Amino acid sequence: MLTSAKICCHTTLIVALTGQASCSYYAYDSTRFSGDASITDHGPWSPPPRWTITFPPVPLDRDGAYEFVASGLPRHDLFFALRPADDSMKSVLGQTTAAVDITIEDDLGKVLLVGGGPLNPFGAHWKHSEPQVDFHLTKSPGLVDYATGRTYTLRLTITAPSEAEPGLAVHPVLYGGGNEWLH
Repeated sequence: MLTSAKICCHTTLIVALTGQASCSYYAYDSTRFSGDASITDHGPWSPPPRWTITFPPVPLDRDGAYEFVASGLPRHDLFFALRPADDSMKSVLGQTTAAVDITIEDDLGKVLLVGGGPLNPFGAHWKHSEPQVDFHLTKSPGLVDYATGRTYTLRLTITAPSEAEPGLAVHPVLYGGGNEWLH
């Protein structure tokens, strides 16, 4: 007799009476992905993050509003972050006072993620990580479970400081998954 226990939204642990266990992984076909970004899938059982969805760079040296669309996302919890578009700008990015406000909503108008504010000094919504100089949303829901078959729109509004470094830009990124058996 087999019993099944759900250990996360996409991983099932099957336990036989012999006491041996095996896991099934979350199958995702990255060819289902489409939109204004690129996706990297490191495959099942990879260390986190399994998926990285990278949107085009957004300049932080001038005010602007940007909108990106994506569909066919992995049905998994994904985090949002801003990553430097140019590694040579990491030290400058860690000092910028540009403000970034973001919204992610689905094609039914449901807002899944909203947050932002000045990147530095670190406000209530942003957390800075070293050495990548990523900025992560820290307030709930900074982690979003995306549904299969939905199209998502990412909107960013940039308010640049008057003393902004020319050429300073970030990539909006969604990332998550990996080592499915640990979740």
